[in-house]
Amino acid sequence: MSSRADRRRQAMDQVMEVFGRLRVLVDTGTERRGLTHARAAVLMALHRDGSLTGVDLAKRFDVTPRNVTALVDALEAQGLVTREPHPLDRRALLVAPTRAGRAMAAGMQRGYERMTETMLAGFTDPELADLERVVARLAEALDGYQLPSGVA
Repeated sequence: MSSRADRRRQAMDQVMEVFGRLRVLVDTGTERRGLTHARAAVLMALHRDGSLTGVDLAKRFDVTPRNVTALVDALEAQGLVTREPHPLDRRALLVAPTRAGRAMAAGMQRGYERMTETMLAGFTDPELADLERVVARLAEALDGYQLPSGVA
């Protein structure tokens, strides 16, 4: 019989394995569309929420405005977003999806929904509730975790 520490380690190994496989699957889909994971995330945020400022995007993804500028530059070069003057703040620009950007984001959303339906179709309602609860607890633990000092 394994110890509690062994069970925790085994559970974390399984979480990491599943996360890695999901990330590869999602990244493969975005790469086929000519996007990185980060660019796809920005495009999907704009698809869901409409036009946003670079500062709003930086806060949303917890990155610097400079990082967002590079992402938006790349998406703009691909014809997927535009920068427009903010109607209430002359100093700010709004990042908005183009028609092509909205179409690409809608396709990614449909792909995500198909993947979700396929992967979770065999789960019962109680199993889905259990999954949601466990993932929420894991997210809370992650929010409270800090790397030990001295770890690069």
